[in-house]
Amino acid sequence: MSKKAKLIIRKGPNAGQTITVTEHKFQIGRNRQCDLVLSDPSVSRIHASLRYYNDMYYLQDAQSLAGTYVNNIR
Repeated sequence: MSKKAKLIIRKGPNAGQTITVTEHKFQIGRNRQCDLVLSDPSVSRIHASLRYYNDMYYLQDAQSLAGTYVNNIR
């Protein structure tokens, strides 16, 4: 079982929302089949994913046009 991670959305229509991640793979995007569905038009259908590996979570952009930022770093 993976450890929990917490996502906090800072901007856009979902600002202020906090999500707890417990899955080994967690998809983020506008697609209704994603684990986290965001309604922001700048978010791609499948925008990014979190993967749990070797006791760490890794964020990977899914080649989205707008990119994925962590602490203001793309």
